[in-house]
Amino acid sequence: MLRSLNRHPFVGIAVCFALGIVMANHGAGLIAAAVLAVIGTGLCLTPRFASAPLRRYRLTALYRPGYALLFVAAGIGCFVANSPNTVDPKHFDRGTVYTFVARTVTHGNATTTVDADATIEGHSHRLIVDLQGSDYRIRTGDSIVGYGRLQPIAPPTLPYCFDRAKYLKNKGILYRLYVERNRYTIVGRQSGIRPTADDFRRATVDAVYRTRFDDKTANFLITILTGDKFYIDDDTRLAFSRAGIAHVLAVSGLHIAILSMLVAWVLGTLDRLKLRRLRLVLTLAAVWWFTFATGLSPSAVRAAVMSSFMIVSILALRKHSIVNALFAAAFFTLLVNPTSLFDAGFQLSYASVLGIIMFANAFRPNDTKTLKARIIGLIATSLAAQLGTAILTIYYFHTFPLAFLAANVVVVPLLPIFITIGTLTTLLAAVGLRVGIFVKATDLLYAGFDRLSQALADVGSLSVGGLYIPTSAALCLGGAILCIGLWLNNRRYYRLLWATSAMVVGSVIAWAVENSTTPSNGEYIANGYNSTVVAIHRGNTLYLADSAADSAEIENFLTYSQEFVNRMHITQTHWLTTDTVVGNLHYRHPYIVDNRTSFVFAEGNIARRLQRPDKRIRIGTVIITKHYYGTLSDLRNYYDAKRIVLANEVYDDKRNELLTEARKTGIRLVDIAAGDIP
Repeated sequence: MLRSLNRHPFVGIAVCFALGIVMANHGAGLIAAAVLAVIGTGLCLTPRFASAPLRRYRLTALYRPGYALLFVAAGIGCFVANSPNTVDPKHFDRGTVYTFVARTVTHGNATTTVDADATIEGHSHRLIVDLQGSDYRIRTGDSIVGYGRLQPIAPPTLPYCFDRAKYLKNKGILYRLYVERNRYTIVGRQSGIRPTADDFRRATVDAVYRTRFDDKTANFLITILTGDKFYIDDDTRLAFSRAGIAHVLAVSGLHIAILSMLVAWVLGTLDRLKLRRLRLVLTLAAVWWFTFATGLSPSAVRAAVMSSFMIVSILALRKHSIVNALFAAAFFTLLVNPTSLFDAGFQLSYASVLGIIMFANAFRPNDTKTLKARIIGLIATSLAAQLGTAILTIYYFHTFPLAFLAANVVVVPLLPIFITIGTLTTLLAAVGLRVGIFVKATDLLYAGFDRLSQALADVGSLSVGGLYIPTSAALCLGGAILCIGLWLNNRRYYRLLWATSAMVVGSVIAWAVENSTTPSNGEYIANGYNSTVVAIHRGNTLYLADSAADSAEIENFLTYSQEFVNRMHITQTHWLTTDTVVGNLHYRHPYIVDNRTSFVFAEGNIARRLQRPDKRIRIGTVIITKHYYGTLSDLRNYYDAKRIVLANEVYDDKRNELLTEARKTGIRLVDIAAGDIP
């Protein structure tokens, strides 16, 4: 195994660098990096000061741990250096005019969400800017001036659910800016690679629509060429996910591999002319052209970097290593953006390729010339990729598709044909030529994909949902799969099997400990922007009520809270949208009452709408919604509440008014937007 590391130096470098990033994410700072660097340097220099040659030779074993500590220290330092800047809290208390430049733009029904770069007090920041209304004028690279109040992105108030604040922090985003309609203006557009790539992507979309494909075919082709899932409806996306072919909808290594194979096939004559390196260079150029056409989407760039390192290793070295090239790509990706280590897309991309490297040869037949052998090879590759990503799929998405083999065996061979015909038809249409047979063939291929995904999705038993795996158990099981893969490639190391057994046992123990600490009851208030959901957990049942009595908001809450539902072993959910009595729980909007707790959504103007009672109503929690127009004193006059919660949905002007009153009167107010956990 030591010889293997010598042949693949970037394996050790990337692993140690990633370990440093993980340590930094858990609190290690520059002091820890300096200590590790000093120890590592000392270990590397020790053999040089040995006088006896034999002793010097024995001390060379210190080089490996010394270099390992240096790369761990480098990982910590890189993470700290790339940490996002913070702003003065004074910006949270008042509205200010900000100038920002759009990086990416997402159009919704009620808001336009912009991932933007801004300069605040001389420091660069990356923000999430929510513009009221859907404004299709805004493009990548637009410079916008808007008035709004900066807010820190609050962590979730619900345990074991998607942590949007942590997710955005890993992307370098700490703050959110909400700008109301007509309080912003586009003042110009910056030039650069990203805006040019976005223009190229828009041109690709327009060209596809001009080919007169069927609407669904055109939307699918746009999605796999640009990676933008905005064009795919929710039903299609869900069907592809259940069928185990959701990776087709995201520009990834599969699309880059298909493009590379097509270009290599077209340029195959260059090999016969002994111009193999020229073919590889042209393939590399085609890969980055395709990446540019996607608008430089993160998944496409990641796949292009991986392919580039593998092609460059073939060009530069007589003895190239796919494993070494893979880990070199990972190392340089983390060097540029260390927080990408915590991105699910990054982990899935590298895990799938590593799974193919470790397991595909063990499943693939030696003879690959016959049709049967090629089909088996395709199945082996699909199975290997799925093994590499199985634990991550369950960990992040809480489901596992059992139909992935059948779906991939059909879809993967036909996808290159679909991309080739669709792209060729689009290029011909761009110059004014419309080939009807190509359009018809593309429509038929998509119809086949759609029917296959719908058929497999309709068979509920082919997808296992409701899965939950703790982080510690996921690490143990991932390590066990890695050990099995290493053993399959070198069966002399039987200790790997013992390590596999130990990790499986460790995962079982971690699972048991996690389950033993699962609470059986609880009450939670979600921090939604449009409305507020109250979740009451009783045994295996979850009761959900929304401040706007909106079932769509409850459904959206469940979508982002699958980990919570699975972790708590929830088997029944009750949506409280009409007057309901379920056991000891009574719901009549705006009141929720059971034998353990009670909630009320504060709405309207209590002082005008209701007569002041002789005796205040005793209530557990008062939740102030965006439809409340009174004061805190009005609430205190009407309710005898244990706590008053200021919901995230409340508009800025009203929020500032209530927070100011709370400071003057000394009323305790739980502000969800400020990160207070109710």
